[in-house]
Amino acid sequence: RIESANGGSAKVELADISEHGCAIVGGTETLRTGGFVSIALATGKPVQAIVRWVRGDRAGLEFLWPIPAEMADWHNLMH
Repeated sequence: RIESANGGSAKVELADISEHGCAIVGGTETLRTGGFVSIALATGKPVQAIVRWVRGDRAGLEFLWPIPAEMADWHNLMH
């Protein structure tokens, strides 16, 4: 789930993920380049990110901080 700073929220699909960012599919209608968002998996706490690009129904997010090792749910998706 992604939430933008302007209050919009949507369910999204992760298309790519690394320790420093991810790409999403869907939920881009309220996103703008340079905007701040939070993104959370169904089972965890949200991660803060900045929108680096939006192209149609896809967007690239850069996490404000690398995903810490204790967030195993995110690290499981990376591997």
